[in-house]
Amino acid sequence: GTIDNDLPIGDLTIGTDSALHRIIQAIDCLRSTAQSHSRTFVVEVMGRNCGYLAVMAALTTGSDYVMIPEIGLPLNWRSELPLGLTKMRKGREHFIVIVAEGTRDVDGNLITVDDVRDALSPSFEVRTTILGHVQRGGTPSSIDRLISVFLADRAVSRALELHAAVLTGTPAAPSAGPTDGTPGARAAERGAEGGASTAGVATEGGADDGPG
Repeated sequence: GTIDNDLPIGDLTIGTDSALHRIIQAIDCLRSTAQSHSRTFVVEVMGRNCGYLAVMAALTTGSDYVMIPEIGLPLNWRSELPLGLTKMRKGREHFIVIVAEGTRDVDGNLITVDDVRDALSPSFEVRTTILGHVQRGGTPSSIDRLISVFLADRAVSRALELHAAVLTGTPAAPSAGPTDGTPGARAAERGAEGGASTAGVATEGGADDGPG
């Protein structure tokens, strides 16, 4: 299992759903301070080179901006980002920006939460939060428990098939091969098509649609 959801095996890897639950809960908590103190929070989430967690978190929390590794940001992102948030202000001074670890510009330069903070600081009061390894621990969700059961069942069934083949001397049927592409990248693309912000595109709805 991996919370990054970057294995070409299925649509969801073990641990991803639990990690997403913790990210959503953390952003919901941060939003209270963002609203009460008129601040912009820049939140880093895990994912390595896969933006699944970042995109799904942005969609489910009504965040305003999300940056993912799959789409390199333009070289002028430092000027475009504050302009994009300024257009969304409409009397509102609190925003949530999600940055997936591994986010880079089109030249391959790594972009961190500190870089985003520096780009926004002249126009916004910014705080950064790196959720870190709290995303990987805790009680697993029901979906992760079910996926684990299904995987264990398939693994045991396959082992029995191979054992029977050895005993009878007959070749075992090949197991299903991996699908093309990574599930995280596919899901991130689906999320972007559905309105998630990626690489400098504002999320439709904005923070006002998220929980308060």
